[in-house]
Parts: sequence; C-alpha cells; structure tokens
Amino acid sequence: MDLHLPPCGLHTAPAPVHVVAAVADLPLVAALLARAPLAVALDVEWGCVDERGRGAAPAATAQLAFRFSADDGAVVAAVLDLVTLPVDLAAAALVPVLRGRPPECPLLVFGVSGDLSALAAFHPSLATATHAVDVRRLTPHLPSTAGAARSLSAALAAAAGSTLDKREQTSPWARRPLSPSQLLYGARDATALLELVEAVSGEVVAASSSGGGGGAPSPAALYRALASHWGHHATSSGDGRRRRGGRRGGGAGPRPSLPPPPPPRPWGDAADAARFIVDESLAGLARQLRLAGVRASGPPARAPRGKGTDAAAARAAVLAAIAAEAQACPEAVVLTTGSAGGAWWLPEGRAYAVKASGRAAQLAEVVAAFGLKPSPSSFLTLCAACGSGLRPRAYTRADLAAAVPADRLPPPGVAAGAGGAAAFWVCAGDACAKVYWEGGQYRRAMAGLVERFGAAAAAG
Repeated sequence: MDLHLPPCGLHTAPAPVHVVAAVADLPLVAALLARAPLAVALDVEWGCVDERGRGAAPAATAQLAFRFSADDGAVVAAVLDLVTLPVDLAAAALVPVLRGRPPECPLLVFGVSGDLSALAAFHPSLATATHAVDVRRLTPHLPSTAGAARSLSAALAAAAGSTLDKREQTSPWARRPLSPSQLLYGARDATALLELVEAVSGEVVAASSSGGGGGAPSPAALYRALASHWGHHATSSGDGRRRRGGRRGGGAGPRPSLPPPPPPRPWGDAADAARFIVDESLAGLARQLRLAGVRASGPPARAPRGKGTDAAAARAAVLAAIAAEAQACPEAVVLTTGSAGGAWWLPEGRAYAVKASGRAAQLAEVVAAFGLKPSPSSFLTLCAACGSGLRPRAYTRADLAAAVPADRLPPPGVAAGAGGAAAFWVCAGDACAKVYWEGGQYRRAMAGLVERFGAAAAAG
C-alpha cells in the first residue's frame, strides 16, 4: 500500500507512510531509528474507550513520525498494526523507540499518560519512556498556544494555521482491515506533533532557557533544547495515571541496574558447534571468528550509504536477510550492536549485543562470553570472506585454473610451495570460490591466532 501525507509546513514534499502489519515489516522501525532522527513523535489509537473516555482496551495502533535533517528525507511516518502483529515482537520493536533513543532525541507525545497506559495494556514492557516531552504540558507555557493547550488540533491551528481532519478519530480502530483514511489519519496525528513544535520553535527555545529567544533555531537545536529542558522519564501505572521521574539530572534519583542476562547458547555445551550470524556493523568481527575456525555468516552485502539512497529501506532489507537466516538456522546466535538496530525480532536467547569496540576486543569478548576454545587445528580452515569450509583437496598451480573462475586466480607471480607444489586451497562456497595459499599473510594470521588462543586452547 503506497501512502503519503501531503506537503505541509513541516515537509515540502509528500511524506511516506509505512504500514507495519507483518513480522517482515518490523525491521523498518529499527532501520529508521538507526538513521539517528532528531526527534520521534508517538501517537496511539485505542481499541475502545469506557464511559469516562479512558482506555479500557490495549492500543490498536501505534503511529510514529521520525524527524530527520532537512537533507535526509525530512519526515517519515510508520503505523504499527498492533492487532495483527504478534504481541511480543511488536512490543520488542517499540521498546527502542520508547527507551533506546539518545538523550538529545526527544519523544513527543500529546498526553503521555493516556498513550503509555494504552501501550502498557498492550504489553507491560511499554509502560515507560525516556526523554519524553508531553506537548500537552508544554503548550500552556507558549504565548501562541496558551489558550488551546487541551487539544492538539486547536493548538496546531493556533500556532501554524493548519487543520486536522478528525473524522476518523472515533472509527472502529480494533476492526480489521484498517482503511487508507484511518492509516493516513493516524500518521497525520503523529506528524502534527512535529509541525506544532516547529511552528513555535522560537517560543520553545525561549521558554527552555533563561536568556530568551534569538530567532528561529535549527531543528537540531530545537529538539536538543526540548529534550534537555522538557524531557523526563515517564512511567505509566497502566490505569491512566503517570509517574514522573523528573528531568535529567534530578527527580527520582539513580535507578537500580540489573545484571546482564547470560549469553545464549542454543548449541548447548558443545562450544565447537558454535554458530553465529553477524550483523553488518560487525563485519570485521565475523572475519576474525572465521579465521579462528568459528562459523560466522552475515548479510550478503552492506546496506548502501550516501545521499540519494533509501537508507531505511536498505537497512530493513539487511535485517530481513538476517531474520530469514536465523529462522533457517535455529541453533545460531545473532551478534549485533545496540547502534545497529538490534535483533529484537528473534525469540529470547537468540541474540547477543557486542559491547567492545575494535576487532580484537570484540573477538575476545565473544570468545569469553560464550566459552569458546578455538583450537589451532581449526585455525584458517574456513573462508574468511564467506564462512564456508575449504574444499578437502589441495590444488597445484597447474590444475587450479580448471577449478575456479579466472577472476579468482591468484596473481601470476604467486607460486605456492617449492616448485609450485600442492599448496592452494579453495573455498567450497559456489558463490565465493576464493583461493588461499600459505604466503606471508597466512603465516602472520596463524602466528597471531596461536599467540592469542594457542596456549588457552591447549590448557582447555
């Protein structure tokens, strides 16, 4: 379904609206977060309300609007269908939105109490949000919206002269399928929060500091000021009430930290049976694991970068490839990083977030965390490029040309072994067929692996 919001004061081009209604769509949320938005706006539609107007059912949809820099696709909206999506997977996709953003990226909500209560009724892990800005509590402090703070549509009309079509507000949000007008209504409510805040950006920054305004700030400066002065830790009690933990640097005091969970080991105690699927951000770690003889595969290609590319769609494709491989290989653990969008679509115990930086430190962390004992007999037995094993026979220079494509042949000056003896090895992967030989690079790699793991492996 190809949906777009028409241009408005926030974005001059039509803004894409992504409908997330299947498990295969969920990686898009992580991909959008990985693009480092300036702010995220959240709106929720409830399945039904009771006679007092409070939520009596879990959230039926969650609408997100991601604000990027002006040259990065300005605004992208996503509507999560919480009725059709698996509850645990949908909740896992939303947790990073609520609590995984950096401190300078605020979460804008109009009435955070009601929306968090509806989300908490959907899944208890969605009861809290960090660096949340309740726009309903902000607008009374601004001259242009002080008299219209109770309603988002009234505040937006007063500040930006824009109108919101509210005809779908009371439509049956728990009934499926959702109509295109419902989806566009929900997405527009989320983007309206961004439009409202940016329409009064000068007033927001003036109210957020003791020095007063100095003209219209940039979007990045606006949202930093919002997060710093108005952002707070919000927790829903699940019954329509909200607790506030105070602004950053004060209020509720330090929160207790929990010990990290033990790393997953789907393969049991057989460390030599370890199998990893490595995210694109850890390509160097994947190569190090393969050199040590540990099976580690990854996405077929890194997501494209640069101006003019759809980074979110490319990242979503990479995550979908990882998810498909993880489903096909249930004994594998996905290695990822927090900044790469995580692997939250997997069942518990199927993903591990690597915390170290640098290939050597990352390899040491994974080896220690999973109790791996690389053996010198397994060093350099896997293709470093793709992770496949090597063909069981060795090749001479003479018969190598008939075994691999011409573009895989080593340079003409390479003659492995004395007199070109059998010393060439070929990756068994049909799409790879990379050729290896015992040259200087081989000797340096083997010496490094023996120095790092040889003694420990022998002791084990």
